[in-house]
Amino acid sequence: MKKRMRKAFAIAVVLGFAATVAQAADKRWCSGVSESSGDDTLRIARIASKAPRVHFVSNPGDTEKTRDCPSAAAPCRERAFLVPGDEVLVDEVEGDFACVSFVSNRVAETGGWIPRDAIETLPVQPVPRPQDWPGTWKRIEATIKLKLRDGKVEAEGEAVWGSRDPVRVRNGAVHSGGFDGTAAPEGNRLAFGEGYSVKDFPDRNKSDCQVLLRHFGRYLVVEDNQHCGGANVSFSGIYVRAGR
Repeated sequence: MKKRMRKAFAIAVVLGFAATVAQAADKRWCSGVSESSGDDTLRIARIASKAPRVHFVSNPGDTEKTRDCPSAAAPCRERAFLVPGDEVLVDEVEGDFACVSFVSNRVAETGGWIPRDAIETLPVQPVPRPQDWPGTWKRIEATIKLKLRDGKVEAEGEAVWGSRDPVRVRNGAVHSGGFDGTAAPEGNRLAFGEGYSVKDFPDRNKSDCQVLLRHFGRYLVVEDNQHCGGANVSFSGIYVRAGR
């Protein structure tokens, strides 16, 4: 019986992995902006619609009505929505839809398809001003504090994993991590970690923590090399400045 259960579990894992790979290869799938997306595709846009709400649109579904999503058909419309004036981070555009992420001031993140005609691209300075960096930037389970000093940026980051699980909190099984350092901005980028340059993405083969910060308007896109704390702890994600 145990062998059958292990075999069934192994098959389920393989099938799940295959489904994930298939979804990644399907350009109709969007779960939001990836922190590893290149600067040439990421941009800031504003919801510019006469409608009071612009709903997210779902990925392809398993039913006949949702198989052709994303589309303007009613079955593809999700409950989550944005309102005029909301600023989103845009990645890929496929046909009539744009793949976006929105992070609220309370750091709740929503990602998915939005009708392309409901957004307008905003101009973003390729070189952020010095005063654009400082502040306390947050996403769920992670905070990065930035300060200016003598033309450079001082960073102090703290991240945890498992803090939203009451059982882990009760058992003291929440993992944590952190980083700090000082670096000079290069364009819209900051790199922290010994011997790490903004010209390279984090090296996952190095055991030292490396973190890359990219500035896009109201958003800070962060990627690390997965060596910045305990198991599953990561700074990778999309941040917004607290209090704005």
